[in-house]
Amino acid sequence: MPNRYDANTRAKAIRLVREHQGDYPTEYAAITAVAGRLGMTPETLRKWIRQAEIDEGKAPGTSTAESARDSSKSSGVFSLVRGPGAGRGGGGSGRCGGFLPCTWLLLVSGRG
Repeated sequence: MPNRYDANTRAKAIRLVREHQGDYPTEYAAITAVAGRLGMTPETLRKWIRQAEIDEGKAPGTSTAESARDSSKSSGVFSLVRGPGAGRGGGGSGRCGGFLPCTWLLLVSGRG
């Protein structure tokens, strides 16, 4: 899913909540007010704030940098191919097309 908001908008929204949190009875009330002014859902803004706290070391969890590093390690080239004897019809080894369904194999090529 593409990002609807750029990094500047995220930073501005987080900053506004932190600056005006004292003007509201709860943090969520501040989040709701800022989110409404900026045209986003309160839950989106709440998640950004929680992730910012993790990234700043104020809360436990996986930081954005760690998550990006982990996903780049595991991303690879994936392809889906039919297994042996995967021709059409009932001939061949009988693994596909006859009485048994085709076998699909997921091939993964890692990037280091």
